[in-house]
Amino acid sequence: MARDYAERAPRVAEPLTHGEAAPLIRRLRTAVGSAILGKDEVIDRVLTGVLAGGHVLLEDVPGVGKTTLARAMFTLRFSWSFSALADPF
Repeated sequence: MARDYAERAPRVAEPLTHGEAAPLIRRLRTAVGSAILGKDEVIDRVLTGVLAGGHVLLEDVPGVGKTTLARAMFTLRFSWSFSALADPF
Protein backbone atom coordinates (compact mmCIF):
# COMPACT_ATOMS: atom_id res chain seq x y z
CA MET A 1 0.00 0.00 0.00
CA ALA A 2 2.74 2.49 0.93
CA ARG A 3 4.61 1.70 -2.24
CA ASP A 4 1.55 2.47 -4.37
CA TYR A 5 1.29 5.89 -2.76
CA ALA A 6 5.01 6.57 -3.18
CA GLU A 7 4.74 5.85 -6.90
CA ARG A 8 1.81 8.24 -7.30
CA ALA A 9 3.13 11.00 -5.04
CA PRO A 10 4.19 14.18 -6.82
CA ARG A 11 7.90 14.73 -7.13
CA VAL A 12 9.29 17.62 -5.14
CA ALA A 13 11.91 19.76 -6.81
CA GLU A 14 15.19 20.46 -5.09
CA PRO A 15 15.34 23.93 -3.49
CA LEU A 16 17.02 26.61 -5.56
CA THR A 17 20.04 28.50 -4.37
CA HIS A 18 19.78 32.26 -3.92
CA GLY A 19 21.73 32.75 -7.14
CA GLU A 20 19.28 30.54 -9.04
CA ALA A 21 16.11 31.89 -7.44
CA ALA A 22 16.79 35.64 -7.56
CA PRO A 23 16.63 36.07 -11.36
CA LEU A 24 13.50 33.90 -11.57
CA ILE A 25 11.77 35.93 -8.87
CA ARG A 26 12.74 39.20 -10.58
CA ARG A 27 11.32 37.96 -13.90
CA LEU A 28 8.11 36.82 -12.19
CA ARG A 29 7.77 40.13 -10.36
CA THR A 30 8.32 42.08 -13.59
CA ALA A 31 5.78 39.99 -15.50
CA VAL A 32 3.10 40.34 -12.83
CA GLY A 33 3.93 44.04 -12.38
CA SER A 34 3.26 44.65 -16.05
CA ALA A 35 -0.29 43.35 -15.57
CA ILE A 36 -0.88 45.14 -12.25
CA LEU A 37 0.29 48.74 -12.23
CA GLY A 38 1.00 50.68 -9.04
CA LYS A 39 0.72 47.71 -6.67
CA ASP A 40 4.40 46.80 -6.19
CA GLU A 41 4.10 46.34 -2.42
CA VAL A 42 1.06 44.09 -2.79
CA ILE A 43 2.82 42.05 -5.50
CA ASP A 44 5.86 41.63 -3.24
CA ARG A 45 3.69 40.47 -0.34
CA VAL A 46 1.77 37.99 -2.49
CA LEU A 47 5.00 36.62 -3.94
CA THR A 48 6.46 36.26 -0.46
CA GLY A 49 3.42 34.33 0.75
CA VAL A 50 3.29 32.06 -2.28
CA LEU A 51 7.02 31.34 -2.34
CA ALA A 52 6.97 30.61 1.39
CA GLY A 53 4.28 28.00 0.79
CA GLY A 54 1.63 29.94 2.64
CA HIS A 55 -1.80 31.27 1.88
CA VAL A 56 -2.61 34.79 0.75
CA LEU A 57 -5.86 36.63 1.40
CA LEU A 58 -6.45 39.68 -0.78
CA GLU A 59 -8.85 42.16 0.77
CA ASP A 60 -9.70 45.57 -0.64
CA VAL A 61 -12.58 47.54 -2.07
CA PRO A 62 -14.09 46.35 -5.37
CA GLY A 63 -12.36 47.29 -8.59
CA VAL A 64 -8.73 47.59 -7.48
CA GLY A 65 -7.34 44.53 -9.26
CA LYS A 66 -7.46 41.67 -6.74
CA THR A 67 -8.79 39.18 -9.27
CA THR A 68 -6.44 40.44 -11.96
CA LEU A 69 -3.49 40.04 -9.59
CA ALA A 70 -4.55 36.52 -8.67
CA ARG A 71 -4.97 35.57 -12.32
CA ALA A 72 -1.63 37.10 -13.27
CA MET A 73 0.13 35.28 -10.44
CA PHE A 74 -1.39 31.86 -10.91
CA THR A 75 -3.00 31.32 -14.30
CA LEU A 76 -0.45 33.12 -16.45
CA ARG A 77 2.81 32.43 -14.59
CA PHE A 78 2.23 29.09 -12.90
CA SER A 79 -0.40 27.52 -15.18
CA TRP A 80 -2.51 26.65 -12.14
CA SER A 81 -6.27 26.62 -12.32
CA PHE A 82 -7.98 29.67 -10.91
CA SER A 83 -11.40 30.46 -9.54
CA ALA A 84 -12.40 33.59 -7.68
CA LEU A 85 -14.58 33.37 -4.61
CA ALA A 86 -16.72 36.47 -4.43
CA ASP A 87 -17.61 37.90 -1.05
CA PRO A 88 -21.35 37.24 -0.53
CA PHE A 89 -21.78 40.37 1.62
